Amino acid sequence: MVANRRMVAVVAVAAAAIGVLMATGTGSGPHALICSGQCKAPYELQVFFKPATSAATAATEAARCRTRPEVQRVGTPRTGVASLVIVPVYTRDIGKGPRTDGLLACLARQPRVLATGWPK
Repeated sequence: MVANRRMVAVVAVAAAAIGVLMATGTGSGPHALICSGQCKAPYELQVFFKPATSAATAATEAARCRTRPEVQRVGTPRTGVASLVIVPVYTRDIGKGPRTDGLLACLARQPRVLATGWPK
C-alpha cells in the first residue's frame, strides 16, 4: 500500500515535470519542446566586441581562433545590443570545460574581444 502511494507520487511528479518542459519549449518537433535551446552541434558561441570595433576587425580577430579543433566555422559579424559587433563562432561542444577552454582562451587573448557566451 505504501509502495503504491510512492509510485503514484513519483509518476505525478514526473508528469508535472514533463508538462512544464513541454509548455516552456520553443521551436518545432518533440526534440525542440524538450530541449528549448541549443540541443546539438553546431552550438553558437557569441563573441562580443568592444565598442567602436568594426565588423571587419571583429571578423579578423574571431578568425584567428578558427583553427581550434572545437570550431566548426566562424559566422558573419552582426550588430547587436548597444551597437556592439557580435560574431558567432559555431562549435562542436558547449559550455566551459576542457573541450572549449582552448577556444575561450584564444578569444580572450584577442585585444578587441569584450565577452563570449553561449545563449540558451
